[in-house]
Amino acid sequence: MSVFQYGLMGSALAAGLALFGAITFGYAWYPDVVRAQLETFLAEGKELLRIAQLEQEPVPLPAAEAWHRRVMDYLASAMGQSFARRFVDSSRLPISLSTVQSDGHRQLEIGLRIRITRLERFLSELEQDFSAGPGLRFRQRPR
Repeated sequence: MSVFQYGLMGSALAAGLALFGAITFGYAWYPDVVRAQLETFLAEGKELLRIAQLEQEPVPLPAAEAWHRRVMDYLASAMGQSFARRFVDSSRLPISLSTVQSDGHRQLEIGLRIRITRLERFLSELEQDFSAGPGLRFRQRPR
């Protein structure tokens, strides 16, 4: 075996071990980072919901739209497009009644409740998905 072949074999072995180590140990931090970000989005959504229920205040639509875009972008990049699609899907969620009289406030409140419920479910799924061990990626779930 030539020195060149020996070097390539050693490099391939090192790369394989590095990949194995990254998969086995390197992604242990990943669920914690995703969970923390989803919890931050959840807290922001709950605050927007609180403000949306105050009819004497203007409808916080620009802030809600900016929050929605940030959450959608994060879900698509960190968890996959299926999670981003599910985030806006209201099917199979219980319908809640609103006591808010203003149409704008009520529509925003209902939309925020749907998205907050989805984030809570994503957090629950995250706990289940990563309880098996490090390196496990999100499973695609039915709606």
